[in-house]
Amino acid sequence: MRNVVIVAAARTPIGTIGGQFKTITSLDLSIPVMQGLVERAGINPEIIDDVIWGCNYQRTYKENNLARVALVKAGLPVTVPGITIHRNCTSSMSSIQFGFYQIMAGEADCIMAGGADCMSTAPHMVFDARYGKKYGHMEMRDSMWDSLTNLGVGPAMGITAENVADEYSDGDTSGEGMENDANEYDSLSDYLTEDDIPDYKLQENNRSKDEQAEDIPFSDSTSFYEILKEQLRERNLTEHQHELVEYLIGSLDDDGLLRKSLESICDELAIYAGIESTEEELEEALCILQDFDPAGIGARDLQECLLIQIRRKKEEGMNPAPILDIEERIIRDCYEEFTRKHWEKIIKKLDVDEETFNEAISEITKLNPRPGASLGEAIGRNLQQIVPDFIVETYDDGTINVSLNNRNVPELRMSRDFTEMVEEHTKNKANQSKESKEAMMFLKQKMDAAQGFIDAVKQRQNTLMTTMQAIIDLQRPFFLEGDESLLKPMILKDVAERTGLDISTISRVSNSKYVQTNFGIYPLKFFFSDGYTTEDGEEMSVREIRKILKECIDGEDKKKPLTDDELADILKEKGYPIARRTVAKYRQQLNIPVARLRK
Repeated sequence: MRNVVIVAAARTPIGTIGGQFKTITSLDLSIPVMQGLVERAGINPEIIDDVIWGCNYQRTYKENNLARVALVKAGLPVTVPGITIHRNCTSSMSSIQFGFYQIMAGEADCIMAGGADCMSTAPHMVFDARYGKKYGHMEMRDSMWDSLTNLGVGPAMGITAENVADEYSDGDTSGEGMENDANEYDSLSDYLTEDDIPDYKLQENNRSKDEQAEDIPFSDSTSFYEILKEQLRERNLTEHQHELVEYLIGSLDDDGLLRKSLESICDELAIYAGIESTEEELEEALCILQDFDPAGIGARDLQECLLIQIRRKKEEGMNPAPILDIEERIIRDCYEEFTRKHWEKIIKKLDVDEETFNEAISEITKLNPRPGASLGEAIGRNLQQIVPDFIVETYDDGTINVSLNNRNVPELRMSRDFTEMVEEHTKNKANQSKESKEAMMFLKQKMDAAQGFIDAVKQRQNTLMTTMQAIIDLQRPFFLEGDESLLKPMILKDVAERTGLDISTISRVSNSKYVQTNFGIYPLKFFFSDGYTTEDGEEMSVREIRKILKECIDGEDKKKPLTDDELADILKEKGYPIARRTVAKYRQQLNIPVARLRK
C-alpha cells in the first residue's frame, strides 16, 4: 500500500441560497476549479486516472453526470473518465475518500476529487405532468425537500445542525482537563531514552524456533543535499541570501547540476515560498553555491560545470598555468568541436601543438561531469532494496506457479468486536437512546468505509494476479528457459485483450512492479517490447534485434567502426532484414554513438 499526498487544492467562493451566485450552476462552479487544480499541480492532465466529483443536487439537464461533463468543458482530455457521487451529505468528502482508497490500493496514480452544489438552481418538480391529468390540481414539489429532511422522517438539516451545536457546543469544557493531562503525559515520551523502554518492547518473540531472522539492509549515508546545507551553514550570509541558496540546493538534480532557469525559480520562490527575489539576486546566490565543494556544483550545463572545475584548479595553483589556460579555451571557445571530437579543428583554431593539446585533453577527461555523485547518493536512493511483487517458480516438469508476495501486507479483515457491537445494537433497536443511535450510525459509516477499502485491496490483488498470469502465458518460453532471446514481441494491448482489462490498468500494474523468477528479478516492463515483421511474415522481438546489434558493435574493429549501412548489411546476413534508419534508431536506444565517435 502506498502513501497518498495532496499536491493541489482549489475552491470557489461560497454563497447562500438565492444570493449573489444564484444563477451560477454546479457545472459553472466546477469548470474553473478543475482548471485551477491542473494549473496549480503543474501536471499534464493526461496522467489523471479518474475524476471523482460529488454533487447532491444534479439537475436533469445541463448538469447530468456532472463529473464527466465538467471535465470535458474544463479542457481535460476526453480519455479521462469521470464519476459523480451523490450522498446526503458530504458528497465531496466521499469523493476524496474514494480517490484516496484507489491510490492507496494501487488502482490509480492520480485522482482529481472534489465536488460542487448550487442549491439555488435546484428545480421544483411538477408531479403527474409527463402524462397529464384528466381533471384536478397538480402538485409542485421542491426537489431539495426530501434530501434536506432526511426523506421526510426527521428534522430539516439546518435544524439538525443547530441541535448538534446546542448539544455539543464549544462551551462544554468537561473534558478539557483530561485532554490537557493526556497531552502532558504524551509529551513525556520525548524524554525517554532506550534504557527507559521495557525489554519486552525491544525483543522479537513472535517467531518460531525454526524461523530465521531476516536481515534488512539499510543505509545511514548522507545525501549530497545535506552536505551542501552543512557548507551553507558555515557561510556568513544574510537571511535573504541564505534562503535563496537553500532553495537553489533543493532545485539541483541528482548529478548536482541546476537545469531550471533562474526565471522559473523566481516564480517558484514567489508562489510556493512567498519569497520575493530578482534574477540578479538569484545569480549572486548561484555564484555562492558554485563556490561550494566539490567544484562544479550548481552549474547550469556540462560546459559551465567543466569551466568551474578548471578555474578552481587555476585558483588552487594545480597543474601548470599554460595547460590550464588551454583547457579553459577548449571548453570555452571550442565546446561544440570538443563534444564532437573534432580534434584537428580545435588544434587549428587554438594554434597549439598536438602534444600540448593531447595533454590538455587528458586533463579535461579527468574532470567530473556529475559533481553531485561524488558526494554520495541522492535522497531516496540509498541502498534501495527491490522487493519483488510476484514470485514465479518454474519446475522441471514445465509447471509454472505464480504467487503474490504478500510478506509485508497483513491480511485485512473487519474486527469481530465491531461486528458484535453492530449485532448488539440491532437486537436492541427498540430500547436505543438518541446517543446510542448516533453512535450506531457513526460506527456503520466507518465499517462501510473499512469494507470498501478491503474490497479495493482484494480487487487490486486480483488485478495483479490476472495480469502476471497473462504475461507468463504470453512469455512462457522465457520463464521455462530464462533466455532473453526467447521473449516474444508483446505490448500492453496484448495483455489487456487476454485479461479483459483496460490498457491503462495494465500500464499502472506493470509500472514499478518486479517479479522474482528462477533466473533473477525482473521489472514487469522488461517483458514488453515491440515487434518486427519480416518479409516472410516472421515476427521477431525488437529486444532480440537490439541484442544482436550490440554484439556486432562490441565485436567490431575499434580503429574502423562499422557504419549504420554496414551494420544493416550484417544484420541482413544474420536473418534480420532491417533498414539503415531502423539500425540508427536501435543504436540510439542503446546509447551507442555513431561510428566516427566510437574510434
